[in-house]
Amino acid sequence: HTTMKIKTATIIAMMAIMTACGGARSVSQWSDQEIDAWFAVSDWQTALPCKPGPETDKRQFAEQVLSNPEAWQAALEFLQANDPASLANGTYDITPDGSVYASVARYTTKDSANFEAHRKYIDLQYVTEGRECIQIASIDSVNDCTQPYDAKKDIEFYASATSLTECPADSMRLVILFPDQAHKPCMKIGEKAPVRKIVVKIPYTEKQ
Repeated sequence: HTTMKIKTATIIAMMAIMTACGGARSVSQWSDQEIDAWFAVSDWQTALPCKPGPETDKRQFAEQVLSNPEAWQAALEFLQANDPASLANGTYDITPDGSVYASVARYTTKDSANFEAHRKYIDLQYVTEGRECIQIASIDSVNDCTQPYDAKKDIEFYASATSLTECPADSMRLVILFPDQAHKPCMKIGEKAPVRKIVVKIPYTEKQ
């Protein structure tokens, strides 16, 4: 218990230092230890039954949350306030202007799919029922474009990638995907099976 108290006190102290320095130092200047400390006490780690998985780009996550806190808070409150089982399929405006929104869908996992990528939006993918594999690849590693970028739909598709990470997604894991991460969702784990998923879309803030 003493070790835990010391660890907690250290994190709180680090957060106070980072907050005090916030006006002088951007998140891009934080050390990896500062990023880890922020991530450990973030509401996204503590307020939901699902947690960001180990594949999360913590630095980019911190940069985006702290550069657009109102949007991220609205998304968090939406996930906190709504029982996933009670949400019907469809699209939900989370902010009044619709810039942050969610889609809920039921489907059967697939044998194959294309990689997709977005330029304007970050994906928060939350499988609330069932499980699926989401393959993640750097946008620099995808090949064979099957659909050029559609600005209205904010999406483009690719057939393959030279390297990828396989991410098992279920009700305990929140998969956070940034524009530099192409992803192939909806893939089966074992046999094809029914899945229910909420995807929250948050505008990407370009670095200053």
